[in-house]
Amino acid sequence: MVKHITCTSIALLLLAAPVSAQTRTRPDPARRAAVQQRAPYFPQRIRAGVRAGQLTREEVGRIRHQLRTLHAQARQMRQDGTMTPAERTRLRHEMRQISRQIFRLRHNK
Repeated sequence: MVKHITCTSIALLLLAAPVSAQTRTRPDPARRAAVQQRAPYFPQRIRAGVRAGQLTREEVGRIRHQLRTLHAQARQMRQDGTMTPAERTRLRHEMRQISRQIFRLRHNK
């Protein structure tokens, strides 16, 4: 009887191991949110700069092109389901550069 229970439990463990290895963990929403928090503020800052007459059409076009490129890179980085810390760092760096550019262009007069 004990041999039967032991064999059954070992068989169940052997069957459960591949199943648990196949389950895919979802990306941590807090980490993903850290990257996505800034993105909604860029259009607001651009609109404010246009309304105040601080940004020209050419400057707005350049910034929007950079934002489209940034979003495309983020989509490409997430294609495999996760974003590595290095990719997240690179994305934050580029977002910071765009943010600084918006600030400089709005205050260049």
